[in-house]
Parts: sequence; structure tokens; C-alpha cells
Amino acid sequence: VIGINPLVLDTMNEYLWKNSTNPYHVLTWLEAQLSKSEKNSESVIILLHFPTNHFFSNRQWGYRYRVLLDRYTNIIRGIFSGHSHEDAFQVIKSIATKEPVAIVNIIPALTTFYHLNPAFKLFEIDKKTYTLLDS
Repeated sequence: VIGINPLVLDTMNEYLWKNSTNPYHVLTWLEAQLSKSEKNSESVIILLHFPTNHFFSNRQWGYRYRVLLDRYTNIIRGIFSGHSHEDAFQVIKSIATKEPVAIVNIIPALTTFYHLNPAFKLFEIDKKTYTLLDS
């Protein structure tokens, strides 16, 4: 399981003005983690606070992140995020082929927000392969 600091996505983060493509070198770190997992034949689940299509999300960072998802789609078993308080999903397409490479499960929140009811979601994941079985 790989968790990503949401500050690297937030366009309201003033440090992005200095380095908007790889702030805090998080993408460099993520690529190293994904490469290591691939070499060890490990599966990966990615956790984020912001979905990468959220209006606060940095587009340059999101593009480079999508390149990594495209490259390591063979080991990424799931991507989960929150922030919007909605029960939704996002299909991420390959930059090169426009084919789907990942689905982001956007999880609802236990707190109310803009007239949304509190909610939560349970996922069943295979313990050996980390494949999402049911939600």
C-alpha cells in the first residue's frame, strides 16, 4: 500500500509555484516504489486524498502521475481517494492509447457536506493478489 501526500496535488499549495511538476520529489519516490514492487513481483494499492481530476489538483503533476499509472498498470490493483465526499469513480486512460489503465474509487465521507448523507464503503480484496473482489 502506497500513500501519497495530498499537498503535492493541491494548487493552493504555494510550494507548487517553485516546482509544479514534481513537488517534494513525490513522483520520483513513487516511481522508485513502483519499480521496486514490480521487480519483487508485488501488487500495489495507491491511496490519495484528492482524486487527480479534482479542480484543486495540479494538472502538470497529474499528467506525470498518469504516465506512471500507464507504465505500472500491470502491478497497480487499486487506487482509492476521498475529498469530494461523494461515492464515485474515475476512469484513468492511457496517455498513449487512450485505453483505460486504472479506476480510482472515490470514497464517500462519514461527515455531511453540501447536503450529502454520511456514508462509507467496504471493499473485499484478495489477500494474495490484492485484486479488488467486491465493493
